[in-house]
Amino acid sequence: MEAKAYVIQEAKEVCGQAQLLLQSRLEYCLSSVVSKALVLVFGEDAYEFQINFNTRADQTIEAIPVLTRDGEEYDPITMTGGGVVDTVSFALRVACLMLSGKEDRVLVLDEPCKHLSADRWEAFKCMMEELSHQLQIQFIAVTHSPELIGEGEG
Repeated sequence: MEAKAYVIQEAKEVCGQAQLLLQSRLEYCLSSVVSKALVLVFGEDAYEFQINFNTRADQTIEAIPVLTRDGEEYDPITMTGGGVVDTVSFALRVACLMLSGKEDRVLVLDEPCKHLSADRWEAFKCMMEELSHQLQIQFIAVTHSPELIGEGEG
């Protein structure tokens, strides 16, 4: 009986370590893509994105997205503007597509930056182009924003 309890405890510890490693890699993948998108759209003083994992009894019970800037944490939904939320939402979709492992990467978007101020539309377009090139993703966007339409396209 004692040997069985030891094996169970060892298995729980291995699973706990695997969980922490997976969370760390997931957080890195998501935060690197989202933070890069925020910098490309809003400049070097943009928010950084991270995910805080809350655990109870060695189990993750929730993953909370947080934006940080100058050591302060902000709730992306209630404490930032809609353009920031649009950018975070877009980048999270890109990161999830990357995590899917699919080779044919296409993302269809409907008004991807509808809450973004017009003075940031060009930066959003450039961010989409850079991520498309770097990550080999094709974006198909439905938009009324002429600034998002590529050159020579109509």
